[in-house]
Amino acid sequence: RRPAENPRDLVLSGARTLAAAVEEFEREVIEEALRREEGNQTQTALRLGTTRRVLRYRMAKLGIRSP
Repeated sequence: RRPAENPRDLVLSGARTLAAAVEEFEREVIEEALRREEGNQTQTALRLGTTRRVLRYRMAKLGIRSP
């Protein structure tokens, strides 16, 4: 991502919706947390301060497969 493509700037310029920026952020955070926890969803949920059930719901919503 180029510096000019900062998600905040894209939203504020109208080039991207807030919903799309939030979805991208959420996907990136969940994927990285899953990598750090070697795919362990229970530990990933704990790391993110949520429940495994909510994590699995968000993963399904965002199309993230368990590693």
